[in-house]
Amino acid sequence: MKNAVIYARSASFNEDSLRTQIVLCKKFADDNGYTVVRIFADNNASGMSAKRPALQRLLKDINSSWETVIILDHSRFFKEPRKYIEYMLKLNFAGKRIIIAIEQKEALL
Repeated sequence: MKNAVIYARSASFNEDSLRTQIVLCKKFADDNGYTVVRIFADNNASGMSAKRPALQRLLKDINSSWETVIILDHSRFFKEPRKYIEYMLKLNFAGKRIIIAIEQKEALL
């Protein structure tokens, strides 16, 4: 089995949105042979800013044994394209990859 983490984000205080994202990402993981070892979720967090507690914890955990970050869609990671690429590169350089669950494919540069 491959180890993965899930990252979910909601721009407002919306527990239902986070729950839905996590459920769909877990289903994707189960269907594709991933073991989810950790879930990172930011509630009431802008997709334009990197100053999100769960995102920062994910980045601090970058040297752990997981290989993949599963997100529901691109906008849950970053809405601003330059930031999306910057943080995707940080993960890639650490040997990690991002998979977008709704597209059922790896995000590539």
